[in-house]
Amino acid sequence: MGLTLIPGLGAKGITKLIDHFGDAKKVWEADYLDLKSVGIRKDVVEKIIINKNKINLELEVEKVLKYNLNVLTYNNFPKLLQEIHNPPLLLYTKGNLELLQGFKLAVVGTRKITGYGIGVLNKIIPSLVGANVVIVSGLARGTDGKAHKLCLENEGKTIAVLGSSIDIIYPKEHNDLANNIQEKGLLISEFPPGTRPKKHHFPLRNRIISGLSKGVVVIEAPKKSGAIITAQLALEDNRDVFSVPGNITNPYSEGCNMLISEGAKLVTCTEDILNEY
Repeated sequence: MGLTLIPGLGAKGITKLIDHFGDAKKVWEADYLDLKSVGIRKDVVEKIIINKNKINLELEVEKVLKYNLNVLTYNNFPKLLQEIHNPPLLLYTKGNLELLQGFKLAVVGTRKITGYGIGVLNKIIPSLVGANVVIVSGLARGTDGKAHKLCLENEGKTIAVLGSSIDIIYPKEHNDLANNIQEKGLLISEFPPGTRPKKHHFPLRNRIISGLSKGVVVIEAPKKSGAIITAQLALEDNRDVFSVPGNITNPYSEGCNMLISEGAKLVTCTEDILNEY
């Protein structure tokens, strides 16, 4: 946890250090000369030493306990998430960890969901819930939030992956939804307590959404959108991509229609998804 709090070190850098020293504790206790012997740049070594001395690990643990979080390291991740090309090293969670072992599909789409998109969700979410599928999404406005709500309303299981820490819910209007999810589902974030949402957090969150899931279902999405990024990440990690076709005059369906033209499985009903499995 301490190593992930060092700015600019990153998962690859941490992994390299752990591979060299044998475990995270030995990395944390290494001095300047020890770190320099690994072959990393001098400025990175200096950054590690300076920032390490600023981090109070006991205080960080107190925050985790205060918010009643579970902390998972890479070895405790579901196998699917371990397999992606840039997995996180650590996740903060709150809720039912057993959901990580279930069959998971991501459902994503535009924040500006239309009546058509809502109708599609009303059609497929209850059927997916009935098939005991765990719905994974990102708690965002629009498609994500409605997918989570429909899942809970149908007594289903859902996982929300956040672009902020679990103690700072974004958007704020989803506070009640997040509370319901932590009671009946699972909240996940790779960001430590006290982390506010930032623009670059959301592509990072998207790789976890797709990484947890066997496949990604895109409901409505412009060509340039977080949902399309999630679908592309899914393809890179050899996951299935499903796409709901839309009106060719609607910009919020352009991304979905593009995915279908590029080989995504066309979805008109839940069976189009479930039959793949």
